[in-house]
Amino acid sequence: MASVLELATKLAQKYHAGQVLKQKKGHKNLDYFLYHLLEVKNILSSIGVPESTQTIGILHDILEDTKMTYETLVSKVGKDIADKVALLSEDKSLPKIERTKKYLGQIIKDKETISVSLADQVNNSSNLLKFPPTIIIADPDFISRQIKKYNLTLNRLKKIRLDKKQLLLYNMLKSNVKQLEKEHTKVS
Repeated sequence: MASVLELATKLAQKYHAGQVLKQKKGHKNLDYFLYHLLEVKNILSSIGVPESTQTIGILHDILEDTKMTYETLVSKVGKDIADKVALLSEDKSLPKIERTKKYLGQIIKDKETISVSLADQVNNSSNLLKFPPTIIIADPDFISRQIKKYNLTLNRLKKIRLDKKQLLLYNMLKSNVKQLEKEHTKVS
């Protein structure tokens, strides 16, 4: 019988099929599952969090970015995991800053969602450093907004007690943000 993590991995592959991280012209677009969802799970695994946290990590965007419903997710992986995935889902009807503040208020309610959010942002910021996306050409303020979001996260989370594993992720994000700020000021 498959573990919940194995089931979640298959769900993420199925529901995120065809999604890509768009890259600069001349560069191949990156598969969203491989370069984001699986990487978030791998980051969490590398610091030794439980499988339940890794499961939440691989599913963290499924309610926000696919047709998966909360009810279906509950039936597949259980209420506890589905509830935590729901906490990690942003309300896209809100303006960006308001959405980020609401999201941060949601994720601090649970140790696992803090870890997943940090791993998510570590991966996103790492991908911005390694694979600058197409959106930068169409939206030159994109990186500035991302840096602002990452700094909001860092400022909010420094006010709460993080465990050792979360501190590792926090420091990884902080390092990536410093690098993004350095790279972005070179280009600006």
